[in-house]
Amino acid sequence: MIRSKYSSLIGMIIGLFIFFGIDRWLDRQARIAQKNAHFQPYMIWIIVSGLAICALFYALSWLTLFRSQRSVSISIIFIVVGLIVYTYPVLYLWTPQWIPWVNLPYISAYNTPLPYTGIFITALGILHLSLPFVSVTNAPSGYCIINP
Repeated sequence: MIRSKYSSLIGMIIGLFIFFGIDRWLDRQARIAQKNAHFQPYMIWIIVSGLAICALFYALSWLTLFRSQRSVSISIIFIVVGLIVYTYPVLYLWTPQWIPWVNLPYISAYNTPLPYTGIFITALGILHLSLPFVSVTNAPSGYCIINP
């Protein structure tokens, strides 16, 4: 298997689009539930989407920590992108009008899954930056190496 340092970056970008889609879909389901005053299907979709987000977090962390090469620049990109995604509501409200921002008004609150995805991506970048890479040649005895 070819280990590329860019595979985790591509995974993060694809993941952000998927998380954004789940976020938009949950917002649409909430509006439908409020309109019809029928919240039971909405609660089921919240649980299903939470499980899907958990599976996507697992896949992104597996790709980043086990299937890509360590790279300081990629780790810093993860940290910066994660912090921007998490702090977007504050940045959007507090920046001067002459600084162009993408207009995403529905991310103006922290009650959606997307800002918490930013926290996860930041933590993943910090882990990617700080965890040592263990290879077969420098592994201490007793370590189990899975496809280094």
